[in-house]
Amino acid sequence: MGTRPASAIRRGIVLDPFCGTGSAGEVALKLGRHFIGIELYENHAEIAEDRCRQAHLLRSEYEARNPIKASIPSLEQALNDPMPDEVQFRFDFDAGGLWEEAS
Repeated sequence: MGTRPASAIRRGIVLDPFCGTGSAGEVALKLGRHFIGIELYENHAEIAEDRCRQAHLLRSEYEARNPIKASIPSLEQALNDPMPDEVQFRFDFDAGGLWEEAS
């Protein structure tokens, strides 16, 4: 049972129903995830939109300079995805980061 940095997980959607100025969205986009943010106050939503747009541009530029070779799994590989159904996270103070632990 191995561990890997949570930042290595490159799929998924981050939903922030109270996104404020978009800190979570900025980080999610920089890590290659999709982001959905909901904010009641228009001035906060505008700031969040600007931050997320900038983070998306930075990620796009990074990916253009460092292309990832995409692999398209077969139907059988997709159905037998080795990703665990449950993932637990822990903070490793010695390593200074968040790690996922496959269950």
